[in-house]
Amino acid sequence: HRLVRGNSSAESPDFIEFGLSADNRVSQVVTVNHPGDRETVKELVKRRASIDGREELLKDPVGDLAQLLA
Repeated sequence: HRLVRGNSSAESPDFIEFGLSADNRVSQVVTVNHPGDRETVKELVKRRASIDGREELLKDPVGDLAQLLA
């Protein structure tokens, strides 16, 4: 399934879309007009980070994504 973080409106999109595998791990990421967090999201995919129980952190536009790497 997919989770979106940020503003996906057509007027001024700025978001990250996370693709999650069946076991709730980050398997792909699409960013639109969102230069921040680039290295962190690359590492989430590289590690296939599990987000079990931390979905709200992933969706929160001000949440610290680096916490998902801990």
